[in-house]
Amino acid sequence: TDLWLQRLDNANPFEKLLLLHQCVLANVRQLLRANDLAQLDITSQFSQLGMDSLQQVELSRLLSEQLAVDLPATTVFEYASISALVQYLARHYWQLPLPDTLGGKGSATERMVESSTDQAVSSPVVTALQPVSREQDLPLSFVQRRYWFHQATEPTACFHNVPWVLQLQGNVSPDILQETLNALLVRHESLRTQFPLKNDEPVQDIIPAQHSTLALAYQDWRDLDHTAQQQQLAAELRQHLSHQPFDLQHDLLWRAVLCQRAAQDFVLVMSFHHIIVDIQSLFLLTKELATLYTAMSKGEDHCLPELPIQYADYAVWQRTLLNDAALTQRYAYWQQWLAKGEPPEPIHTDYPRTHETYQTQRLDYRLSAMNSEALTQLAKQQAVSNLVMGLTGLLLVLYQRDQCDDIVIGTTFSYREHRQLESMIGALTTVLQLRFQLQAQQTLRELIQQVEQVVKQAIIAQNVPFQQVAEHYPMPTQQAPSVPFFRVLFTSLPDSAETYHTDDLIIRPLDQQTGFVIRPDLVLWMKENHSTAQPHFQGFWRYREDLFKQESIATMADQFALFVEQFGGSLDQSIAQLTTTVAAQCA
Repeated sequence: TDLWLQRLDNANPFEKLLLLHQCVLANVRQLLRANDLAQLDITSQFSQLGMDSLQQVELSRLLSEQLAVDLPATTVFEYASISALVQYLARHYWQLPLPDTLGGKGSATERMVESSTDQAVSSPVVTALQPVSREQDLPLSFVQRRYWFHQATEPTACFHNVPWVLQLQGNVSPDILQETLNALLVRHESLRTQFPLKNDEPVQDIIPAQHSTLALAYQDWRDLDHTAQQQQLAAELRQHLSHQPFDLQHDLLWRAVLCQRAAQDFVLVMSFHHIIVDIQSLFLLTKELATLYTAMSKGEDHCLPELPIQYADYAVWQRTLLNDAALTQRYAYWQQWLAKGEPPEPIHTDYPRTHETYQTQRLDYRLSAMNSEALTQLAKQQAVSNLVMGLTGLLLVLYQRDQCDDIVIGTTFSYREHRQLESMIGALTTVLQLRFQLQAQQTLRELIQQVEQVVKQAIIAQNVPFQQVAEHYPMPTQQAPSVPFFRVLFTSLPDSAETYHTDDLIIRPLDQQTGFVIRPDLVLWMKENHSTAQPHFQGFWRYREDLFKQESIATMADQFALFVEQFGGSLDQSIAQLTTTVAAQCA
């Protein structure tokens, strides 16, 4: 960042334009892992260069970081070539002239930029993110409103309780750990925020730091054997996740208990309401916990930089991005989405929805190295992300199961569009609701490209407050308006959380397999594992045990692997041919 900015500061206008071009080109080369892009037509669409939608989002993030500007996630979708993007940056952030040598006035590129400028109402120049007064009613972010709406509809539900379990090995002082957790509480306003109603609208109420304390409970398991300790951990998770809903208006939305298994072996079990954290926040919290605990155990001041903004500032700022034109464009997406008719019936289940407990079970899976390679290579060939390929496989499984040609799947999407958000704890991950309409004679190639386009369109339309969509949609009278349109969720896991080593302590996140309650019927998690000699995809199916038999989920997992295996074959196979082949293999 410093290098690019220093060179830009010392350059004349023409040199600045060339430097912007070099910066964009270097990042495109990095994302595509290409050694030489010098011969490429700079007016070629990024998709034509082989860049998928998630790589285009990542290009926006990299440029934001390196050029110290704040680009929305969708910028690269709308300025969709190297030349158009360079000129957008030059115009809107550096107010530079556009010489003929890089596509000046009257050139095809200039006309492309002008056309993009007219149409790209959803990707404005991001305004400054600054602290706002706490003497005003602080609104919820759009993501928070969705979580608040769900919880208000079902106040005793635990759908949005998020677990985070850390193993602490070494000399652990419960007192210092208590101080550390409270230091995090002071540092991040989001961790001490409640959500009362004011004039029939939820607002953020930040508890003053001096009045905010997290009570760290303690349990001694040293007299239990290993099996009993595992059972006790599972019971603790069930208690936190299934039986203790949060009161958004009055509770501190973070709980913690320290469980000692041996002299130097502890487990810190935490649960949060999703309205205050996402997965990136938990990674950040773990990193800062390690830093703060190390400093406090030595009696030193921590070296964490001051936070320039807090989550409430972000929530206020977010609303400035969605002007009337941007909202109109996003509502147009939903109007088109709903014009296809009522969303389809939920996925066919093994048991009726008469006694819903929302308790879950988990089935792990691992794709073979060969199938994983087939998925990766086809993604590169079609210029789509592994996320798109995973969604394609899941779509084929659901089509095979129910023979339904109208399928809705949710998927998680995280983009911190402002550099200052990288060090902030809060709910920033959204859920995209993807609707697909399949045809038996549609080819695999056509299906993959449909999935890519649907994902891209959903990213552009992501920030419409969901309850506003629900209010405009004629939901069946027996169905609560807070229920999302999807019953199946697909998510691509980030890399495993980092293990932190301090002078006398190891802090390691633990995988949680029990205790979950979920709102969707079915969740498929997938991540790429590079820790072995043969990289592969793995993950798990989390399913509601009140709706599905384990053997049904096992069948779906087998079908998913078989469909991925077909990715190594002809792209001209139809969906009907693919499902027939897999059905025969499963028979």
